[in-house]
Order: sequence, then structure tokens, then C-alpha cells
Amino acid sequence: MAVAAAAAKMIKNGDVVTLDGGATTLLLAQHISGVENVTFVVDSLRIATTLADKLAAGEITGKLILLGGTVELSNYTMADN
Repeated sequence: MAVAAAAAKMIKNGDVVTLDGGATTLLLAQHISGVENVTFVVDSLRIATTLADKLAAGEITGKLILLGGTVELSNYTMADN
């Protein structure tokens, strides 16, 4: 959890951040707060939901892009078949 919290603090206003699916990146998304105008590009439904909730609550501002494809049910990421 310390790695995810430290990584979340590295995100600055105006950044473009790409997150793939995984336990550490989900924790990172949960720790993101107080940033503005950040674009997040993700391939994980769980991470997308976490970030969407933060955007809707006004905890962060920016844009969320979910990469398309087929949902890989083993890890809730998007896969291109």
C-alpha cells in the first residue's frame, strides 16, 4: 500500500496518467485526491469505477478514458480479441 500511496502523490495537475489493471494500480487509484485537469487512461473496469466516483464527487477533476475491447472476466480488464 505504501508504494501505491507514494505513486499517487506523484500525479500532478494537468498530467496524463495511464493505469493498467492490477491490485497495486487499484490501490493507487484509491489514493488519488486533490488533482485537477488530469486525464486518466485505463483498461480496468474496477479502476475506471474508482476514478469515476472520485470525479463525480469532485475529489479530482479531469477526464476518464476507458479503453475498449472485450471484458476479461478473470481480472475485469479490457482485452482486444
